[in-house]
Amino acid sequence: MEVEHGLIVQQLEILFTEPVKDLDSLVSSLKKIALEAQTKPEFRLFTVLCPQVIYLMQQSKHTAVSGEDKLQESEDTELMITGLVILLECLGKLSQDVDNGIRECLFKEGIIATCISLLFQADQTLPRVTKAVSTFPNSQDGATGFSYIKRNIVKVIGNMSFENKIVQDEVRELGGIPLVLNQCNIDDNNPYIREQAIFAIRSLLVGNPDNQKFVDELQPVGAVQNDILREIHVKAELRKDGKVKLVADHKSK
Repeated sequence: MEVEHGLIVQQLEILFTEPVKDLDSLVSSLKKIALEAQTKPEFRLFTVLCPQVIYLMQQSKHTAVSGEDKLQESEDTELMITGLVILLECLGKLSQDVDNGIRECLFKEGIIATCISLLFQADQTLPRVTKAVSTFPNSQDGATGFSYIKRNIVKVIGNMSFENKIVQDEVRELGGIPLVLNQCNIDDNNPYIREQAIFAIRSLLVGNPDNQKFVDELQPVGAVQNDILREIHVKAELRKDGKVKLVADHKSK
């Protein structure tokens, strides 16, 4: 793990600082790699980097490090998260390309499976933040430094699924549809994520009867609690008919 971590950090430093690249030049570079079907580390870095970031998410609340090790870990972590956000931005642009050859190349590199794994962990670890609740203590625990990640993942999934049944089917088979549906909410750490999620759901459903049937058969499993409601001692409950009702929460008093 430590060897792989060091190699990833080294590759990120080369990719983003030697020389410094803006987003457009980096996208052009990655597009050229995809079109030429090259196997450079820059192109496959995303699928190698994501498991490391997933691990960081899992450990973000539990790892205690001090001294120089803490400083080095902080620098490496910041580089890895920044690198992931930039790579996701690049993939979002690449997956918009009208040339299906680009999207096919991305698909063969395992981008969809990697994105869904990352979104699953992000959905578990990173709470949604809105202006209404961001002033309450601990409302952003675990979210620091991970802004834009969920939005950018959803954008990639939506773009890759557009008019592509193979990708649509894989997203369903990997459990990605409920994950994307979960993002249809406002999140100040992920601006416009709701709009990206709605587009992604449309891309997943159009021309795909199996995905449409899957969504039709989804059943609500519970009501998501809200910090504002908790502050006024109210909670949401799911009724038998699938609708949500608000009731007094005596336990929170």
